[in-house]
Amino acid sequence: MHYGWVVVWITFVAVLIAAGIRSITGVILIPLEQEFDWSRSSISFAFAINLILYGISGPFIAAGLERLGVRKIMAYYGPVSCRINYKFVHDTYLATSPHLGSHYWDRFGRFFISTFSKYRNDLV
Repeated sequence: MHYGWVVVWITFVAVLIAAGIRSITGVILIPLEQEFDWSRSSISFAFAINLILYGISGPFIAAGLERLGVRKIMAYYGPVSCRINYKFVHDTYLATSPHLGSHYWDRFGRFFISTFSKYRNDLV
């Protein structure tokens, strides 16, 4: 099999998984409501904000990728995104639900940030 077809299949699977994750809102709405005692309106509002930001940021991210290249964007955006997401998850979910294992998330976040920071100059 030609290498190009492997890339096509990997891309297809990645897009399929991403589409599934984006449209999982209806499936996890009731479990989120029951587990954390959140209202449906607050959960739906969070998903709506997520979709709005996803749609608005698309053209800007594409322009940045075109201008700077994928390597530079990933080398600089990776640690920043990981730190912001770690801080949000830690402050929002792990503080209220300690059974989710905050020490594992803490170790993962620190490992990811240190790895990207160490090799950032090699990637760029």
